Amino acid sequence: MSEMEDAKKFMFSEFAGADNAEKFNNAMAALRENPGSVLEIEPGEYEITTDLAREAEFNVMSGAWGKYPQDVMFNPKYKYSIGIDMSHQKNTTLRAYGVKLIVDGFMEVVSITDSEGVTIEGLEIDHKRRPYSVGKVENCRKLNDNEVAFDVALDEGNEIMEGTPLNLRYFIYNPETERLEWPYLYGPHGTYADPRHVTFTGKYFLQDKDIEGWKFYIWHTFHSRPALLIQRSKDTTIRNVTVRSQPGMGITANRSENILLDGFRDIPAEGMHMSTNTDATHFTACMGKLIVRNSEFIAQGDDAINVHGYYHTVKEVNGCRCIVKNECPDGTHTQTQDYPDPGDILEITDNRTLAVLGTVRVIDAVCSKESHKKCELLLDSPLPEDAAEKKLFLFNISKLPSLEFVGNLCKGNFARGVLAKTRNVYVHNNTFEDIMGSAVCIYAEQPWREGTVSGNVRVENNIMRRCEHLSPEGSIGGIEVGTHSPEKAVLPQIKNVSITGNVIDCPLTRTAITVEGVEGLKISGNTNLGSKNTVEVLNCTDVEILQ
Repeated sequence: MSEMEDAKKFMFSEFAGADNAEKFNNAMAALRENPGSVLEIEPGEYEITTDLAREAEFNVMSGAWGKYPQDVMFNPKYKYSIGIDMSHQKNTTLRAYGVKLIVDGFMEVVSITDSEGVTIEGLEIDHKRRPYSVGKVENCRKLNDNEVAFDVALDEGNEIMEGTPLNLRYFIYNPETERLEWPYLYGPHGTYADPRHVTFTGKYFLQDKDIEGWKFYIWHTFHSRPALLIQRSKDTTIRNVTVRSQPGMGITANRSENILLDGFRDIPAEGMHMSTNTDATHFTACMGKLIVRNSEFIAQGDDAINVHGYYHTVKEVNGCRCIVKNECPDGTHTQTQDYPDPGDILEITDNRTLAVLGTVRVIDAVCSKESHKKCELLLDSPLPEDAAEKKLFLFNISKLPSLEFVGNLCKGNFARGVLAKTRNVYVHNNTFEDIMGSAVCIYAEQPWREGTVSGNVRVENNIMRRCEHLSPEGSIGGIEVGTHSPEKAVLPQIKNVSITGNVIDCPLTRTAITVEGVEGLKISGNTNLGSKNTVEVLNCTDVEILQ
């Protein structure tokens, strides 16, 4: 018999409970007691909720958590519900083809933590009241030579309250281009009129177009808990899973090893033009292989995928001991502490240029009990005596996965398609369309304390259409390689980049491909159909360009 035939199989209908949340809790307990088992959920719609989840939604929509609810919802002290708690599982399969979870409230829908060999198949996630509002533009009027005003009549089921956050982010759906677009509304102010109407005022709002009747989308949150969390887990497979909406990211993974997304979809619900409020997927401090294939990322509120670790600032040095602090503006993306393990290799990094100055090995790490951002480290050799004075960074290269991103569709999202700050990156045979930023960015970001400088990168045989339409003039439509840092390193820091066989059709953008700071660069066989310039190369060595 095969291993699958040998596995113990449970049906969701077998489990009792007052509601679906309790039934899932009982099912997960049975799976923990039976490693290698399968839970099959019968097709259908399942509403899942808790008092805490509904309370969270009310606090956002009423304005109880202010005009920027991320301050509350993206915080280590934030209390939240978990819909399906897949912690401490081993070789468990959750099979849910034809299953749609309707979430009532705001929660972390599925949580895979401290587990090994978990597979989730076929699940679809959406919300009873989505964490954004949509309506139609009506009654556009010119207030003066520079300012306009217009009303948005919200669709039924999108009612808001007087305190609902309205000025975080918003986009208009352009039926002519069939995509979400920035409405060119500068200095805007959205005000509550009644539960079904919002009035916006601002400058330069598409004055040359008749946009009455166009769909208008209003964000109410940014970062919070993801639809699916993968944390401290190994050998996780997410297959044919769909996320339609979430007051945060689609998938967030942290300190996990070997992740496969196969047929994952972060896409809008039927009739909608927006999916999750922020990134579709976000992977931090992971290891092993990260493979994303045959997946779709459509109209989410940030990157399709972001892969990185964290730069830690040296605060104190005492011989081989030091204290470091994670100074990411928003904290880590799971709001848990980022720390190295004994034996991990840390790169000593200039905080201004992101140049690598050397390496040290961790002997011991003690996390601060007072702050989840601080760690005391014992290293195998001392740091420079002025490391704290120069605010040098330490970066853990032992927590960097390889990335293969193949056969995917990225379309219509805010920010970038692929944003990779890892090494051993292979992005091939994907389609990128109507993305508001560049299609592929290999780009460490010092302001966000997200790194590191990449290396061993291949970007091959991708199609990139109409990307960087948010602000095309002076922008990079297709592929951008470099570092986002206050100063540029004198010597190239990124090693070995190959960009071949890509078709880039991004009208009005300045450049199709821009590469900076690479040692060992090969560019060949790319086709530029829209940008003013095909290739821009800055501060690179060992360069071969064949077009």
